[in-house]
Amino acid sequence: DTMSVEGLQSSTLEDVGRGSSSYHSRVLFYADKNIQRGEELFVNYGDEWFTAREEWIGVIPSEENYKEADRMIDELFSWVEGHDAVVVDHQAYEVLLKDVEKKDKRLRAAFPDNVQDALIAKEIGTARFSARSSIQSIEWLEENGVCIDNLVSGTSTIAQ
Repeated sequence: DTMSVEGLQSSTLEDVGRGSSSYHSRVLFYADKNIQRGEELFVNYGDEWFTAREEWIGVIPSEENYKEADRMIDELFSWVEGHDAVVVDHQAYEVLLKDVEKKDKRLRAAFPDNVQDALIAKEIGTARFSARSSIQSIEWLEENGVCIDNLVSGTSTIAQ
């Protein structure tokens, strides 16, 4: 497998230098919502990044897929007083999932696999539901986290 990265050819997807160069120095990131204590931060590479790598990483929903899944789950539960998952029939949810999969596999990937999880996703959103482990306790971070304050821009010293 050969892929072009910024004009260079990489002979393998495991190449340690793949994507290690950038013409974008001094990139700044801004949060558009509050960041919870212990929350992992993600960078959006754009939908094309995921669709080009589906063979290796599987089907990944887009931001729009998550928004549509949220809308559909809200609609499903909107008629249920108190949002009781018992009232939303398991079979009805399975039918919804099959219909969605026929329409768009990436949209289907944004949905939880069962009605009980859909109830949780309704409260926190399907995107957050899909990344529930992205918020860790301070104790977990102290034991397993890595500080990235000392990242240095420059040419890699890893032999190619």
